Amino acid sequence: MNIRKALKYLYLNSGIALTSIVVFSPGLWGLEIGGDTLDTSIGITVILMSLVIFIYGNYSIFTSPVNQIILSNELETVEDYVGALKELRTKKTLAPKIDLLLEQIDRISNKAVTITSILQQKFNPTELSFKKFEATIVKAEAVFYLNLRSILNKMSAFDGQEYILMTKNQQVFSTKIRNEKLAIYNDYLVFFNSAIEENEEIILKFDKLLLELSNLSTIESGDIEQMAEMRELTSLIENAKLYK
Repeated sequence: MNIRKALKYLYLNSGIALTSIVVFSPGLWGLEIGGDTLDTSIGITVILMSLVIFIYGNYSIFTSPVNQIILSNELETVEDYVGALKELRTKKTLAPKIDLLLEQIDRISNKAVTITSILQQKFNPTELSFKKFEATIVKAEAVFYLNLRSILNKMSAFDGQEYILMTKNQQVFSTKIRNEKLAIYNDYLVFFNSAIEENEEIILKFDKLLLELSNLSTIESGDIEQMAEMRELTSLIENAKLYK
């Protein structure tokens, strides 16, 4: 459960509990179940209404689509990113892109582990070259997730229901309104496609690096930084810093 959901959960359920205290406390309303008919009827009604609010409210909290901007400090681990994507998957228009992003997370994680494993077989992890190599892989992954963070924030702002409304109900709105709305949503979609492509490029560089490593029977410690794909990853990281 993320912070927003936790706060909503506490707010809803504390409100229900407070209502029950007010209604049944002897010093306040003082209703009793089993007292006179009116008290019993009102008491049962309050209980039933509280039960309905409890079930419906909690169902809404845990199943409603995400419509708020995802806070950056809520995204710290890979699991946080995966969870945020799965929440946003309720926006049907974005579901195929979200499935692809989830696959990208899985693939880049696996490739990073494989690269590190190969290096550990060829080098002593205490060597400076190995540490530099590993740091480059970590930084490249960080660029991937920085990009993914931007995607998530854009996706949380994307109103999928309105987009579908604009694309299907062509006669309801004026041409001007509809075209301007669709232009906005087209900008969103162009951004999503471009950002996903950028992340796929990082994964491609990992693929090329794996191939380069597998083609070398021996690697000298000083050769790591001179590898073509290592230089490309370093350039990618430096360029990413320029646009922060």
